[in-house]
Amino acid sequence: ETFKFFLDTFEEAKFIRNSKGNVQLMDPEGHVYAKHKSNWQKTRTYWKCNKTNKHEDWKCLARVTTEGNYIIKYIRDHKHPPFGETFLK
Repeated sequence: ETFKFFLDTFEEAKFIRNSKGNVQLMDPEGHVYAKHKSNWQKTRTYWKCNKTNKHEDWKCLARVTTEGNYIIKYIRDHKHPPFGETFLK
């Protein structure tokens, strides 16, 4: 089942770079997303949670949509705690 969370007020997006220099999105809770695709007008960007566990053979299916510098929609809950500050160290 897919859960969609449309926001009444948009949250400002925080963009970071991974060790390879790729742009990623960190939400206010500390979950990190990789860019998946953009719409053809390049006004919206779709992000996928980048958390996977290869040993247990699962991946998180949480998604986020941004428009400009704002998070406008969340899709699905995460299957794991946020990376938080440990990710940034």
